[in-house]
Amino acid sequence: KLTVKELKKELESYGISTKSYFEKSEFERAVAEARVDGTKKSTASSSGRNGARSTAAEEPWDPSYRDVGVKKFDSRLLS
Repeated sequence: KLTVKELKKELESYGISTKSYFEKSEFERAVAEARVDGTKKSTASSSGRNGARSTAAEEPWDPSYRDVGVKKFDSRLLS
């Protein structure tokens, strides 16, 4: 079994963005699909920042997300 860090590094070596993955199972599935699809690994020197590259498979930016607010979780609001 690989750690999330190792899975992320492998995906980035394939040139696959990892921005949309949160759970380990999502990383595992993406790595398995990349391996099955025969995606060629890139070298660190030819890839972008931190080994990540933008690909055609990456989802386009959705402008409706600009209105999404993020707030710090407050457990006192649950009671």
